[in-house]
Amino acid sequence: MPPKRHNIGRRANSAKRKREERQNEAEEETAQQNEGNILHISQSHVTESSQQHEARNEASRVRIRELRQSFSYSDRNEQRANSRLRMQMNRLNQLVKLDRIAFQYNSEIVYSLHPVFVVESMNKVCTNCNALKFKK
Repeated sequence: MPPKRHNIGRRANSAKRKREERQNEAEEETAQQNEGNILHISQSHVTESSQQHEARNEASRVRIRELRQSFSYSDRNEQRANSRLRMQMNRLNQLVKLDRIAFQYNSEIVYSLHPVFVVESMNKVCTNCNALKFKK
């Protein structure tokens, strides 16, 4: 019998770990890594010839042009709407930090809109004490 695969799909343990590392790093660390990446890319671009540079840029332009032409007008509008919605949700999610949120509750923030929270009504009645409970 073949060995069991633990990382099926996009939720690999290494990807989760890397995502958590990036979320937990400080802004200075992120800026430093970005500067390092920019430096590395600029050094690789310096070593390439002007012909290689033009070929790389042209290939990129052709690839993007073909991708854009493959979409219909309605597909592009739908893509724009999805992009707008995704950006709005990302902005909202960045405003709400979930670390120790119960101790820093802000009544102006609607926490029920956050994708992590599931807010339900307490509609189950305990048979012993008649207290309201959440459904399980």
